[in-house]
Amino acid sequence: MRRTYLHLGAIVLAGMLLLGCQRDEISRHRLSGTVTYHGKPVPAGAIFFEPDASQGNSGAPSYAQIKEGKFDTAAENGLGFIGGPHVVTIEAFDGKAVNDYAPFGVSLTPGKSYVKKFDLPSEDAELTIEMGDGLKK
Repeated sequence: MRRTYLHLGAIVLAGMLLLGCQRDEISRHRLSGTVTYHGKPVPAGAIFFEPDASQGNSGAPSYAQIKEGKFDTAAENGLGFIGGPHVVTIEAFDGKAVNDYAPFGVSLTPGKSYVKKFDLPSEDAELTIEMGDGLKK
């Protein structure tokens, strides 16, 4: 009898764990586009999309690598993005690996990051960003 309860408990626990590991039901979309700095494609870097909580948007942040000025939230097992107000942060590099600790090279904007707010659509979309208009220390 005791063994039956142990098995039942293990099955219930496994079921709860499986339910907790399912993907969220939030509708995600593909966002792709280009990133330039002084009119030239950013050779390497990363772009981060964080829902802007100050504007009532919540959810998981998103990320994409920048390669030769292009990014795509659906590339390399990306999760896409949710729509609405976001804070976008970009780290841009020259693309010339210095060593294993700096595989993207040297920062194009030492000591500064591109940070700007966008209201993104709740559908697949393209976005073009010129970094010169949003640099912050």
